Amino acid sequence: MSKDVPFKVTQTASHVSIVFRIKTIRSPKITISGADAVVEFGKDKCTLHFEAAVESAHAQVNSQNCIVSFKKAEQGEWAALPGQQGGSKGKKDSAKSPALSPAASPNTAGAAGGSLDAGQMG
Repeated sequence: MSKDVPFKVTQTASHVSIVFRIKTIRSPKITISGADAVVEFGKDKCTLHFEAAVESAHAQVNSQNCIVSFKKAEQGEWAALPGQQGGSKGKKDSAKSPALSPAASPNTAGAAGGSLDAGQMG
C-alpha cells in the first residue's frame, strides 16, 4: 500500500525544485516525458504534471527529504505548479503547503505544496 508523499514546489525562471518529505537513503528513479515526470521512491510513486516541458532532473538526498530539481525546456515563470489547488497562481499567500511554508528567497518566484499517492495519479 502506498502512503502519501508530501512535497513543496518552488521555481525560478530556469528550474522547478520539489522537496519530497520522505526519509530515504537512495536516489529516486526519475522518468521524464515532455511536461510529465514520474518520481519513484521504491514502492511510493508520484506523477507530476508541469505547465510546460522539462528537460532533465537532478536529485539530492539527505536523511529528512529528497530534493528533485527539473530544468525547464524554455525559461520563464509558470502560473501553475504541481500540487497547487485550483485557482492558485503560485503566490505565497494562496499556496497550500501541508507543513512547510514557502521559503523567502529572491530566486523563488512561486511556491506550492501538496501530496500525491498512487490513488491520485492519472
